[in-house]
Amino acid sequence: MHNVNRNRANLQEQALRRHGPTWEGATSPGSDGDAAVTQSIDLNHATREQLMEIESIGEYEARALIAHRTLYGHYLGWEDVQKRVPGIDDGRLRELQHAARIGSPRITS
Repeated sequence: MHNVNRNRANLQEQALRRHGPTWEGATSPGSDGDAAVTQSIDLNHATREQLMEIESIGEYEARALIAHRTLYGHYLGWEDVQKRVPGIDDGRLRELQHAARIGSPRITS
């Protein structure tokens, strides 16, 4: 299990070096192309109830977001969310980007 956690941390660190941080203070594109500051719901730490407060995110999507976060580790960016979670299409992804943020994965060794 220790090797799995170490490998996950190494992959997360590599992704951060390639793509840069995508959390805390990150921005998401607005409808007019300008960056808009994301809101307080953190996909890496939110409860099911908090996720369901987001428009177009129902119980199924909230449970899927939490299940994938629990099984595979914290989300590293919006593309990561859309690739990993079934039911997150382009429309739902836009809703997430406007209502939530991707918080720090808090990588530990």
